[in-house]
Order: sequence, then structure tokens, then C-alpha cells
Amino acid sequence: MAKSGLQAGHVRRCGFESPGGSHNNLLEMSDTLFDLDVFKTDNPVGKTCRTCYWRERWQCGGRVIQYCRRNPSSRTFNGLLKIKVTNKACDLYKEDEK
Repeated sequence: MAKSGLQAGHVRRCGFESPGGSHNNLLEMSDTLFDLDVFKTDNPVGKTCRTCYWRERWQCGGRVIQYCRRNPSSRTFNGLLKIKVTNKACDLYKEDEK
């Protein structure tokens, strides 16, 4: 049998441990490193992507796929972000004039 370099009862470690050996220090560090207020948005209350001006409907075969013209995406063939019309409205929301 080939040896793996580990003796019985030993566990391979990732190499990063907090100085105190506890993950509490990492949680405290993440609170100070990242200001979570940046991610808070002023979304329009009760609005969805269904009523947004920037929503676009594309028909692909027998399916209709909704896209947002304001949010880019590198994962779609047309460069637009694929959305669901039931999503809550984002900061770029604009009321449709229809």
C-alpha cells in the first residue's frame, strides 16, 4: 500500500488559522473590513421588474426570456442580464410609461 504522507489520526490543514485558534477573530475582522452599508439600496417599495421601463422581452423558440437593458452580463449572448419579472426592483428602476 502506498503511503500518503499522513500518519493515522493526522489531519491535513489548510495553512490559515487565526492567531487565537478561533473563528471569532475572523468574524470580527470581516465586520471591520467590509462596510455593509454600501450594499443597502433605496429600492422602490412594492415595485418589481415587471413594471420597469428597462425590461426587454426576447423570444427564443417557444420561450420568452426577460432581460434588463441597464444591467450588463458577460454570461448571456446579448450582454444583458437575464431577470425574472417577479424580482424586486433595483436602484435603476424607472416606471414604464405604458
